[in-house]
Amino acid sequence: MQKIKMCKEKSLNLKVFDDINRNYMEPKKAAGSIFEYLNRSGREDISKIRLTIENWYEKYPDKYKNMLRKRLRSSDNTESMSAWFELYLYNELIKKFDVEIEPEIQETGKRPDYLIKKGDQKLFYLEVCVSNDKEDPNVARVIDYIDTNADVKNYLIMRLIQIGKTTPKLKMILNRVGDLKPGGGYVYKENGWIIEFEMTKMPISNPANRKIGMSFTIFWGSDKKLKNKINKKIEQRVESNIPYIIAVNICSIAIDIQDVLDVLYGGEFVQQDGKILRRKKYGSGNFITNGIFLGPEGFRNKRISGVLIFTNLFPWNSEDIKANLWLNPGAEIKIQPELLNWLIDSYYILDGDEIKRINL
Repeated sequence: MQKIKMCKEKSLNLKVFDDINRNYMEPKKAAGSIFEYLNRSGREDISKIRLTIENWYEKYPDKYKNMLRKRLRSSDNTESMSAWFELYLYNELIKKFDVEIEPEIQETGKRPDYLIKKGDQKLFYLEVCVSNDKEDPNVARVIDYIDTNADVKNYLIMRLIQIGKTTPKLKMILNRVGDLKPGGGYVYKENGWIIEFEMTKMPISNPANRKIGMSFTIFWGSDKKLKNKINKKIEQRVESNIPYIIAVNICSIAIDIQDVLDVLYGGEFVQQDGKILRRKKYGSGNFITNGIFLGPEGFRNKRISGVLIFTNLFPWNSEDIKANLWLNPGAEIKIQPELLNWLIDSYYILDGDEIKRINL
């Protein structure tokens, strides 16, 4: 019994990151896991990120530390980022509230991710998830190959429009990219691939830096992944007399406010003649009734008070990103956006037939 207790205490004292010498000073490669890079990098900015995560982890309840640590250290970026997002939210929420992890709902046996309280007063339940695009190893090979081998003086922009099934012709791409002049562009179309490259007029300040300053992946269907993620959390919803919020971190350059609007309220209304009825600034009454909040018979998923959406929140930018709270107009139990005023910069409401953004 004493041996088991000692092992348990030892495991609780483990840190998230390894105690090792770190001499790797390069930027993160496209291939490889986020945790692996954070764990091995000797850069000062990454050291600060590790320290922040360790400080957050130290505050996490002992009962849940081992599983969280395992997930944070996962080589699967989706799993690792999901764990990090949960840890981030926990540390943000304990600044203002008391947070209970995976509280059991006696009537149903369900366990939402968090119960947010103020003393004995229950404020709201929170479910947490990450929605990201599927990673493709061939895409990572292209980015890393160009970053390593391109002899260019200015940053490149890469836009991935379509992914092929085989590895693209890397040397061909490298040669064509190397011939580009500032402002020039090249489109690679081979074996199902469509990749656009653009040479910027911005010089690379440090030869050790990436050659690809920005890379965009345009995946049709990213909005469907977001919708599926939210629907899975809706299936876990609890019946209670307090608000119920779903928090989503959208890790995708391909999703914008229009996609979020489509997911929550439904797609744009298309007439039989093919004409698309455009919405007003943030929407009008012309919806296809297939959204999270709006269905064929009107408002639905009324148990959901709102969806808290972060966009591209990562360990290296968490101090700069704030969320938007999308309120469910048909919610049975409303939540006051001011409860989350330090975490969000705005919220969205349905006012008549128009969706409005309210800045805090």
